[in-house]
Amino acid sequence: MADKISALFDPFGNFHDWYIDGISTEGSVGLGVPDTFILSAHDGRSRARLTFEGVTRLGFEAGGLLNIVNALEVVLPGTEAYAKADALLSRSAHGERHGQHVVYLYSTLGVELAVEFDRLRID
Repeated sequence: MADKISALFDPFGNFHDWYIDGISTEGSVGLGVPDTFILSAHDGRSRARLTFEGVTRLGFEAGGLLNIVNALEVVLPGTEAYAKADALLSRSAHGERHGQHVVYLYSTLGVELAVEFDRLRID
């Protein structure tokens, strides 16, 4: 399953050197419980909107007006990268259910984030 998510990132070079210019949440059931995370980014020529659905946990670190991606990658349990993501995710309010996938956004400058989710759409 991780391969399916990673394959979505490949055409975008894992978003290396893309600029994050939008972050928002939505709730599919109601406004009080967000379960969708939307990340908007561009590289100066192209634009992408990443919609993470079925989000169970989301964690941020740092960030500001200028946020440049080093890489967006799927992280797997038992790896150092997963431990780093889980440390961010542990600060997020969550229920008993966990998402099927975890990705980590490594930063060149600004925000680093981890998302635990079920589905991803890139437009």
